[in-house]
Amino acid sequence: MNSIPIPLLSAGVSALIAVTTFLILHFFIEPYKEKKRRKFDRLHNLYSPLYALIISRAYLFETFNVTSKSPVVLGSIKDHEFLTKEFTDKLMFDKSAYASTELLDAWGKYVSSIVKTPDEVVERFVKVAVKDYNELKKQLGMDYDKEEYKTGLPKNIRIRASKL
Repeated sequence: MNSIPIPLLSAGVSALIAVTTFLILHFFIEPYKEKKRRKFDRLHNLYSPLYALIISRAYLFETFNVTSKSPVVLGSIKDHEFLTKEFTDKLMFDKSAYASTELLDAWGKYVSSIVKTPDEVVERFVKVAVKDYNELKKQLGMDYDKEEYKTGLPKNIRIRASKL
């Protein structure tokens, strides 16, 4: 019976292992790493700054001592570069490639209000942004606020809502 020479068998096994390793890396590990990197980029470039703006502007509204029927109201200071609706709009416009379709739709309604943005439009924009932010953190295995994830409302807005 003809047997395969040991050096040829070793070379064949080595080649098979190399091809299998390449295929696993190429079709499984690299796509997984790329998806995770894209999620992190979305979180880092759009959702984290947007979340920080929403939180800051919500706290800012509380300092105005103005009554509102809606708990979801965002304050704005014209003299402060970051705490304005215009800065939020600029961030969304510049980083819109990272946004979900639902967030873009909510922002489109938020930005297109000419005189005063209706409370329900602001609320939807905030809820979508906060839910998307927490969803990305959850998918990346980071700590996230389960209550924010469920309701779409940051803690300071939930506290304000409980007082109304």
